[in-house]
Amino acid sequence: KYLKMNKSSNPIMHFASAIYNSQVDGVSTGVIELSQTTIIPDNALIVQMVIETLVVPTSLGSATIMIQAGGVNLTSTLVLTNYVTTVPLTTLSLRKKKALSSNPIRINVGTADLIAGKLNITLGYFMSGE
Repeated sequence: KYLKMNKSSNPIMHFASAIYNSQVDGVSTGVIELSQTTIIPDNALIVQMVIETLVVPTSLGSATIMIQAGGVNLTSTLVLTNYVTTVPLTTLSLRKKKALSSNPIRINVGTADLIAGKLNITLGYFMSGE
């Protein structure tokens, strides 16, 4: 026998995106609030991420970034030298997470200030209970 489900057995994938633009958002280390971003809803199950390099990021040293959304860190520290191509990069280091709060996509820059760069970050998520 089959169990009757109260929710859809075909959850809908939602997408959210943000753009980091060094000329608009700044270049210092720490958490950067992006001017072009999307809020990830509380309880979203974040399962996919693609980073597209629009302008190759450069720094005064060995800058790193972490992607954050929904109140959680989605990646471990990413070394920016991996983003020297304009081919979209699917980050395999995405930690599948459940959003803890409704918060926007952000980046956290570590180690050294950025001096240039533009990244398009796209996240795929399901809503818990959908």
